[in-house]
This record gives sequence, C-alpha cells and structure tokens, in this order.
Amino acid sequence: HGNISITNATFTENKATAGSGGGLYVNTGNINIKNKATFTSNTATSSGGGIYATKGDITITNAELTTNQANNGGGIHTEGDGTLGNIEITNATFDQNHAIAGSGGGVYVNNADLEIKTLASFTGNTSTVSGGAMYATSGHITIKDAQMESNTATTSGGGIYATGGNVIITTATLSSNEAANG
Repeated sequence: HGNISITNATFTENKATAGSGGGLYVNTGNINIKNKATFTSNTATSSGGGIYATKGDITITNAELTTNQANNGGGIHTEGDGTLGNIEITNATFDQNHAIAGSGGGVYVNNADLEIKTLASFTGNTSTVSGGAMYATSGHITIKDAQMESNTATTSGGGIYATGGNVIITTATLSSNEAANG
C-alpha cells in the first residue's frame, strides 16, 4: 500500500509488452496526477495503455492523456473492489486514445466510481467494442462540465457505455459520438 504523486511529469512511448500499464502500473495504491502531467503514445498488450491501476483511487487534475492504446482502457483502466479504484478527473484532456481489441477508448472502469468535473475533454477516442470515450461497469458515473466529442465505438456507446450503476450528467456537451448501438 502506498501513495504516488505525479506532478509536471511526462510519460511517453512506454510499452507493457506482456501485460498492463504501458505508462504506469499501480497495484494497491492511490495515485494523484496533477499540474501538466502528460501520458502520450504509451501502449499495453492487455489493459491501460497510459495507466493501469487496481484497488487504488486515481485523482487527475490538469493532465493530458493522448494517443495511448491497449486492448481495454486505451487511456486508463482501473479495477476496483467496490470501495477502492475510483477515479476523479478535473481539467484533463483525453484525446485519440484507443481500445484496440476491447472497450473504453479513453477510460475503462470496473467495479468503481468515475467522477468527471470541471473542464474535462474527451475527443477522438475509439473502441473496437463499447465505450468510445468511457466504459464503466458496476460503478456510478457523475459528469459535470465536460465535453465529449467525436468518440467512436464499433458496437455500443460511442461516447459512454455504462452498465450496473447510475449515470448523472450535468452541464455537459456530448456531440458527434458514434456507435452501431447508441
């Protein structure tokens, strides 16, 4: 158990060639990412091209995740336990992240909550299955003052795919997102 704080750091072109967390992998610890931290062009063969976390909360403030890719969770993939694993995003950009063989182009959240607030932007993220911008299962999603534009998924949820939890959206713009089903 531990806490990780990342400030004004750059993670570029890192690779997890046999697993998860191309840019960063954290098992059982909280992550605080802030002040112009960037995750760019990181890849993982499994999950979390930019960031993979399990059983730890993630707070992202004033950061960018761009052109990362993985099978699931191109930008971020988190596995919660119903209590830990939650993500809070403020003033962050998720641009051109890709889930190349699964779901959650920008963000993939399992068994955890996702809170997006104040100036978060999801643009051009893609998924080969569901959730172009975000995919969430067994957790609640709260979105306030966010923009989701031109995200795509092959099957369902061009912008958002959610199952097993509540979704609350306030003062957000969702436009030009595309999927075969919603």
